[in-house]
Amino acid sequence: MDGGADNRQQLVDRAAKTWTGQLVDLGARNTLLYYRDLRAGTLDLGAAGVDPVALEQLLAGSAVRLSALYPSAEAVGDAAKRARGLAWRTSRRSTARHVSSSRTRRDSVLSCITTV
Repeated sequence: MDGGADNRQQLVDRAAKTWTGQLVDLGARNTLLYYRDLRAGTLDLGAAGVDPVALEQLLAGSAVRLSALYPSAEAVGDAAKRARGLAWRTSRRSTARHVSSSRTRRDSVLSCITTV
């Protein structure tokens, strides 16, 4: 290769490395890397008190009552508050982005959960 082709290849390699680095957001706004358990915006389906049979039904796409997922009265009250928060956040984000809420994965799980 001549000098011009070598220089062009170096420029392309450098640009590809830069673009690849920009594909992954390593900033604090990346909620996958910097997960926060929100008091009214998250619902822990892996918590110790979750009924495994009800969880399996939920993940299979069946409608499941929160009281079946969380048999404890205290846990179901907290779960209901969190589920309402999730539903509100999801509908707000979907409206803001003009995305049908039925198309998001989170909504498909939430639509299977019925309150108490």
